[in-house]
Amino acid sequence: MDPNFAAFLSAEHGLVSFSAARRLGITQSALAGMEARGDLIRVHRGVYRHAAAPITLEQRIRAALLAVGPAGVLSHRSALARHGVYGFDCQLVEVTHRSLALPLRDGIVVHRSRVVGGPDMQLHTGVWTTSPARTLIDSAAVMSPELVARYAQEWMAKRLLRLEDLDLSLNRAGNHRGAHRLQRHLSDVIEGADSVAEARLGQILIRAGIAPILHVLVTTQSGRTFELDWSYPDARVGLEMDGYGVHLRSSAAFDGDRLRRNELEIAGWKILNFTARQCNHPARVVDQVRRALVASTYRR
Repeated sequence: MDPNFAAFLSAEHGLVSFSAARRLGITQSALAGMEARGDLIRVHRGVYRHAAAPITLEQRIRAALLAVGPAGVLSHRSALARHGVYGFDCQLVEVTHRSLALPLRDGIVVHRSRVVGGPDMQLHTGVWTTSPARTLIDSAAVMSPELVARYAQEWMAKRLLRLEDLDLSLNRAGNHRGAHRLQRHLSDVIEGADSVAEARLGQILIRAGIAPILHVLVTTQSGRTFELDWSYPDARVGLEMDGYGVHLRSSAAFDGDRLRRNELEIAGWKILNFTARQCNHPARVVDQVRRALVASTYRR
């Protein structure tokens, strides 16, 4: 095999398109010969992989985008998995074709959209992919919108997504089915929360009519400053979300948590601690917070 062709295949996950082969000086008859000998295997029309190259999800994604052409972009559930959400895996290859034509390719789910482009696309690890905001909108059309709203909360907690960007993408999407479905579930999304669990605690209390304030900073008499997950400053009641792994990651972290709590208690704060599992019993959480607020005697 020509060394230049071998280097190209190595860099492209073992893939070559008909047009790329021509640019490398490989004629149609030479390609046909390599296919006849079994050196190349046709993946899609005009797209081949070298027989020695292992079949991977990344290879399948790149082959799909070569097959649909330069107007193609990775989207929907495939884009969701590429951006990364907790507990979600996708082996499906799903792309959007940004034209009036709808190319059909075996083994690929192809959607059509004339409005995907510009800010709704980004180059993600070498592959054109819908932006996080647009990915959520598309995914809400083919998945539970309630679940997709939870993914929106996760990405906001990771600072991968801003609510402003999602609003802009929703406006650009117009009458997109996913946009309508997702919009109905965004009222519970809390921008600024540091985790899905933290947002969940806030959602429970907001729905109960006792909305707390997110991320209040408290400087104690010792000069130390602490940030509370949620709080009611007028009552000096603070709410903390505790993750098992986070708070027990080291003896120093464990000691630091005790110091923090003691300083806040000395400053007159009543601190309630909750876990993600406890938030599965919202009535109990609301009851404890209400009783803490009633019991508080602090007044400024």
